[in-house]
Amino acid sequence: MKKTEEYAILDDFRLAAAFLVVAIHIGPFSCISETLDFYLTYVIGRIGVPFYLMVTGYFVLSDFERKVYFKKVWRFAGRVGLLYLAVTVLYLPLAWYAGNLPETLWEALRALVLDGTFYHLWYLPAVMSGCLITAFLLSFLRPAGAFAVTLFLYLTGVFGDSWYGLAVQAPPLRAFYAGLFEVGSYTRNGLFFAPVFLCTGAMLANGFACGIKRRTLFWGCGISFCVLLAEGGFTRFMGWQRHNSMYISLFPVLFFGFLLLLRLRGKETALRRKLCTEEMPVFFRHIFSPVFLRKTAVWVWLLHPLFIVLVRGAAGALRWESVMVDQSLILYLEVCVMSSAAGVICTLIKERTAKLWRRGGNGYVQKRESVD
Repeated sequence: MKKTEEYAILDDFRLAAAFLVVAIHIGPFSCISETLDFYLTYVIGRIGVPFYLMVTGYFVLSDFERKVYFKKVWRFAGRVGLLYLAVTVLYLPLAWYAGNLPETLWEALRALVLDGTFYHLWYLPAVMSGCLITAFLLSFLRPAGAFAVTLFLYLTGVFGDSWYGLAVQAPPLRAFYAGLFEVGSYTRNGLFFAPVFLCTGAMLANGFACGIKRRTLFWGCGISFCVLLAEGGFTRFMGWQRHNSMYISLFPVLFFGFLLLLRLRGKETALRRKLCTEEMPVFFRHIFSPVFLRKTAVWVWLLHPLFIVLVRGAAGALRWESVMVDQSLILYLEVCVMSSAAGVICTLIKERTAKLWRRGGNGYVQKRESVD
């Protein structure tokens, strides 16, 4: 089985995770019920980003026992860094228009390294620093020891996030988190949030927990999911949430859920082959291929804030705010459709450009060989 087919289910869920991230920035069900929107968007929707981190750990950090390990990690961090620089430049006009440009050098450094230069871009510095931290731990500690350290960091972040109100009742913790938030705005970053999911993805790629039965995974996923809903509702009811990105039960949900996806990948591949028959036009078979969906998901995540602004601007110009914007579910669907269409177009352009570049390069080499 080809590698792209073997892990197609992960690529499919990347697109679903991208739509969960879009929902977090819109609140699609707020026009129906604030409580419903909280559970669907700010509890269930929080699954999206950790899933991306686990996939990154699964593919990027899986070779931690090899000598060339750090070369691979640094190469990945370099690519993410270039992407971060490019999208930062892209969103500078929007940040200026919204009045969110940093006023001091310290604010600029904090935004660049921890908080993100735009509200959804915090993930890029987080995955870069998280990969380097996790790679260091896996290189100098046994996998179990590295996991223990990352889990401790995650729990530290949780008590500065959804369980913050409970933690600050203890004076030492109140002083600790007060100093911590002088440095960064959230614990949702590459130090506290990302490493445990990256480390778990790397360990799963090396066969850890492979002996867990599928029935156990179903039960574990279902029970931890119910606990996640209860934890989100309880911490919200108690007024403890400083933010709602991190929950204790979010980790077991991702652990059992990710393993379950890996166990179901064979059935998903068979279903894809039945649906994508030769009778289907080549274009549609291509855009529904795993690799294409993976690339499209990245564009959806990168571009959706831009389309939120564009839809709001168009609605204001047409005076259709009551339909296009105030109805948050409609706004969400509009942004998802437009972001997906833009993602497909950008992916096709990138593939076409890469193909032309390769052809040009091959032609150039052949010409040089013939002359020589």
